[in-house]
Amino acid sequence: MREDFHLDKIDSFWDWFSAQEEHTRQVLEGRSEQAQEALVQAFNNQVLALGLFTWELGRGQRRPFYFTISPNGSRELLEHSRQLMEAAPRLPQWEFHHAKPPQEWDLKFRLYDEDYNERDVDASRWKFRLQEHPQGGALILLEAANIGHLDGETKLTATEQVVMSLLGEEQKILHVAEIRILTQLSSGSTPIQQLRERFEAFLF
Repeated sequence: MREDFHLDKIDSFWDWFSAQEEHTRQVLEGRSEQAQEALVQAFNNQVLALGLFTWELGRGQRRPFYFTISPNGSRELLEHSRQLMEAAPRLPQWEFHHAKPPQEWDLKFRLYDEDYNERDVDASRWKFRLQEHPQGGALILLEAANIGHLDGETKLTATEQVVMSLLGEEQKILHVAEIRILTQLSSGSTPIQQLRERFEAFLF
């Protein structure tokens, strides 16, 4: 564990969260942009004091609200975010996640390329195939012919975002060794919507 990641910081954060919890719910339920901006700034300050994490707040799946502290794709920070969330208070309105959980969505989104131009991406027609990576973990072969207009770095960002959202951040960090983008796969490819199901079968 890093020297600057101490238990007193964790306790202090959750004391702050508990004191703020009712107000946080009220802001999430309200429509005040000013209150939401202030809430975002407050959480930015508190979370960044813990380390280079990212965070999310919103409507939960099992409970009314959720709070995620994300390790930002880092295996090292994953251990820290897990420890953080293990110390979370038991609050009946909240579910807590130590990494971004899997999502169900239409796989259509926008992102900025390296020139800060906004680009539309439709991943709903992508296909994939899984292989064992020579160095361990999974190699995901992605057929994503409709992102040829993107620069290389933006292609990588788009595919990483889609894979992480379907598998969940922890699965991606621990078990995905490489994502390889192809314009066409040979026979045996599978629609991207089935990635999580096939990935779990592949691992176990």
